[in-house]
Amino acid sequence: MLARDLLRMAYATKDGSPRTIPIGFTWNGSQIVVCTAKNAPKLPSLRRDPRVALTIDTEVHPPKILFIRGRAELDSVDGIPEEYLRMNGSYRMTAGQRAEWESAVRSLYDGMVRIVITPTWVKLIDFETTLPSAVEELLRRRTKRQRAERQRAERQGA
Repeated sequence: MLARDLLRMAYATKDGSPRTIPIGFTWNGSQIVVCTAKNAPKLPSLRRDPRVALTIDTEVHPPKILFIRGRAELDSVDGIPEEYLRMNGSYRMTAGQRAEWESAVRSLYDGMVRIVITPTWVKLIDFETTLPSAVEELLRRRTKRQRAERQRAERQGA
C-alpha cells in the first residue's frame, strides 16, 4: 500500500471546512513525505492545524484501504526535494520523458515545502481479514440473531 502513486489527504481549510486532495507521496520507513509548491493553499491551513487524515487504496476487488491519521510538519527547502523526484518516478515515462519532466520541474520551482506526516493512528481494511467497524457490528448482530432463531427452532421442535 505504501508503494502506491497517490494518497488522498484531508485537512481543515481556513474556514474550518474539510478538504481532500490527491497527492503523490513517499514512505521513509516511519513517516509519509509529500512535497508541494511554496505557495500552495494547503500550507496556511496545515500551519494552523497540522492534523491530517490520509487514505491509500486500491482499485481491485476486494479493495484494500489504508487509513492513517497524523500530524504534518512543514519543512521549506531550496531546490527540489529528492522525495519529490522519487515519488514521481513511479509514473511510466521513457528516459527522454523523464529528463524532460525533471528539467521542467527544476525550471519551475526554486524551492518546495516538504510535508512530513508522522502517523498517530493506522487501520487497514482488506475485506478478507479486516472489515469496516460498522460491517463487523452488522455481522455480530446477524450471528446473534441467527443463533437466537436456531435456539427458538430447537425449542419448538423439542
